[in-house]
Parts: sequence; structure tokens; C-alpha cells
Amino acid sequence: MRCFVIYPAALAAALAVAQTVAGVAEAFPAGRSSPPPSAADALLRTGDFAAAALAYARRLRSKPHDPDANLGTAQLELYTDDLRGALAHARAALAADPSNSAAALLIAQIAKRMNGVADGYRCSLDHGEIDVPFVATDPLPTIRATIDGHAARLILDTGAPGLDLSAAFAAKAGVRAPAPRTGTFAGGRTETTRTGGRIDTLVIGSLTVSEIPAGIAPVPDPSIDGVVGTNFLYRFLATLDYANGRLILRPKSASAAFERAAAAAGDTIVPLYLVPDHFLFARARVNAGPAGLFNIDTGGAMIGIDLTHASLAAARIVPDAAHRVLLMGGGGPVQALPFTANAVSVGGTTVRDVPGIYIAQGNPYRMFPFTVAGRISHEFFRHSALTFDFSAMKLVLSP
Repeated sequence: MRCFVIYPAALAAALAVAQTVAGVAEAFPAGRSSPPPSAADALLRTGDFAAAALAYARRLRSKPHDPDANLGTAQLELYTDDLRGALAHARAALAADPSNSAAALLIAQIAKRMNGVADGYRCSLDHGEIDVPFVATDPLPTIRATIDGHAARLILDTGAPGLDLSAAFAAKAGVRAPAPRTGTFAGGRTETTRTGGRIDTLVIGSLTVSEIPAGIAPVPDPSIDGVVGTNFLYRFLATLDYANGRLILRPKSASAAFERAAAAAGDTIVPLYLVPDHFLFARARVNAGPAGLFNIDTGGAMIGIDLTHASLAAARIVPDAAHRVLLMGGGGPVQALPFTANAVSVGGTTVRDVPGIYIAQGNPYRMFPFTVAGRISHEFFRHSALTFDFSAMKLVLSP
């Protein structure tokens, strides 16, 4: 979601990123060919992916050709970026039931990510790393870059798909994105965005990346030229070091050594899920409520967490209806109710007194085929280093 947050006394010049809903049908196949949902299906739908994977594995040991178990396993393997495993299980589901349209759609989605991995992003970072200082850490991390010879200021935001430019900067740089799509913004409001553009070269520090897919999307802050999102970071072992104000990009081949060092240092390491086409998830807990699946969307300036109505009740939080705030995003203004969560925990990392919001108007998480408890964002990560390890599919928090 993209939003400005306007508190009663001041404007937080903040960007949060659009979630593209075009192609949701093929991303999240609805309907299975087998009879009523199993216990494994129920676990998947509640967002307990680890337990669901074990349940599907037990079913496949006794019924290796079960289309439902193969399809559920393929879906989870896609989320953990095991593309070969996902493709094999999705094909097995389709072979067992050739009329299984959900399996066919999932195969298409797996192929789309496989093709996307090979599409563009010619990169000079084969060895070593780059360490680029933030221009600013608040309201959101901002870096300097050069796009096709034009100086740019870019927000780092995992709520964004890849590289989206403001309309003004795209016009200046001669970038055209001809394909219209519908983006979902704060409060579930929608606005037209554009995809299908391409950037010849992006230079960040000593890193040069070429042939990058690009889009055009609303950027409410005129001082910002664009947004760097998940599909860009996916190409690297990427660290957003909020505490020291820097972006670190390493080659994915550094994953094993990084994970060993993080474990030795006692860092928080939790499973990370990448849901088509760019949505990141991890499990977390708010106050004494149950663990749930949260969207890891770093683009909520002055926001540490937002919760669904059910999650508010589970955490025993009553938002402040007397002091409403205004979210101003690409889809227009949306009212929200502020609150403070006593504690938000991701693995072994707990942050106290986390500022949050509740948006009653619309629920962007309804498009997912599993329960989403809410979103964890900027203020939760503000005093740590946050690493996205897409090779090990781990989220690492270093204090």
C-alpha cells in the first residue's frame, strides 16, 4: 500500500507502496478438484505454512498421486521459492486430474516467476558487495541512483513490485510503460498504474544493473523519483540497515556464509515467504495474541504495524477513534484509527510500544487465499538491520 500519513498536527511525508491486483486469478488459483478441504488445506488457509507443508507431506506418503496434496505442496513450494519442486508437484496434480484448472493456473504462475528470474537484470555484482548510504532513513529509506543518465532519488520499499517511477521522472528519462494495470492502495482504493517499461541502466554506488523492467505509479512526494521494491531486491542478498543508514547488496551466493554468521551472532532468523508476485510474509505475534502471518511491507512511514479487525481483537487492542488520522495515497484519502501495540515479536526480536493503525475502509489482504493478520512496517524495523535472504528464504533481523 502507498500512503501519506497525516496526523492532526503534521504531515508525515511518507510513501507506502501499491499492491498490483492484476493477474490475481492466475496467482492464487481458487478451487481444487478433490473433495472437501483437508486439514492440510485448512492449515494453509490459516497461514500456518510450515504445519501445512508437513500435513501435505504425510498425505503424499500414503497417496503420492493425490491432486489436492500435490497442488497444496506446489503452492507452498512456490512461496518458498522452490520452483523446481513446485513445478513437479503442480504437474503431478494436473496429471492426476487433467481438468484441474487450479493446477494449470499454478503452473503458469510458476513459469512466470522462472521467466522473471531470467528477464533482464544484467548485473555487475558477481563478487563482493556494495554499501550505499541512505540520503535519509525517515520517513522512509532513500538512496541516490542514476537511471539512464538521469540523477534520481529512490525510496526502498518492499511493498513495491520492482522499480516504479513517478510519471514526471519517467517522462524526463524517456521511459514508457504502455500496459495499464490496476493498483490497490491504502484502504483498498484503486488507481491505474502502468507496466511494460524498461530501463537500460541503473547505477547505485558501484553497482550497474541493465535491462530492468520498470513501471509508472503514483508517487505523492514530488522530491522522490521512484520506488525500489521486492522484485529488484530479490536479485541480491539485500540488507536494509536502518540503524546505520545504508543499503547493502551482496550476491546471492553469499547466503550460506551470511546465515552462518547471523546464527553465530544470535540474530533473529525466521522463514520468509514470497507470494506472487512480490508480497513478502513472515509470522509474528502482537501482544499476547496468537502468532499470525504478516505482510512484510517496509513502506509505511511512521507506521510499525497495521492490523485487521480480527487481529485487533486477538491482541486486545482498541484503536483510538477520537484521534483519527488521514492516509493520503495513490488511490486518494483514507481515514485510519491509531493505536499502540505493547509488543510486536518476530521470532526472538520484540519491539515495545509500536505505533499502529487500523483501516476499516477496505481490506487489501482479502485477495490472498490465506488469512493475513496485518502488515509490519518501517517503525518496527527502524533500529535494526533487516536482511532478505532469498536463497535460504529467511528474514534476518540484526539488532
